[in-house]
Amino acid sequence: MAPYPATLKRIQAFVPPVLWTIILLALCLAPGKYLPQILVLDQIHFDKLVHFCLFGGFTLFWAIGFSDSGVSRMMPFLIFFTTLAVALGVSVEFMQKYWIPGRDFEIGDMVADAVGAITVALLFPKIRRILENLRSR
Repeated sequence: MAPYPATLKRIQAFVPPVLWTIILLALCLAPGKYLPQILVLDQIHFDKLVHFCLFGGFTLFWAIGFSDSGVSRMMPFLIFFTTLAVALGVSVEFMQKYWIPGRDFEIGDMVADAVGAITVALLFPKIRRILENLRSR
């Protein structure tokens, strides 16, 4: 028996955040030899922008997933996924330090992860309104 349309919509709402999480983990846990070394980008700390976007995206996609699945009270989920993003960012840095060859432990990366997640959480009510306006057109 095929799933009910509402159930299918809920499942579809979580495809983007699951894919984003897989991409985030693949990039953060890849050994250093598989990542490009571009001196100019290292000098301007481009990796901090990447961390900001990856973990901000994590919070954003999970928040949108829950929002699209019909959850009426978003704040608990937003706080949960923001906290999870920060914890994941800290955990990834320790994994890089102890288990991932060619990767470094950097406090700055953890800060960028947290700032990205918190920024998205603070902006999410506005983002949600923009998305709803775009969808209603």
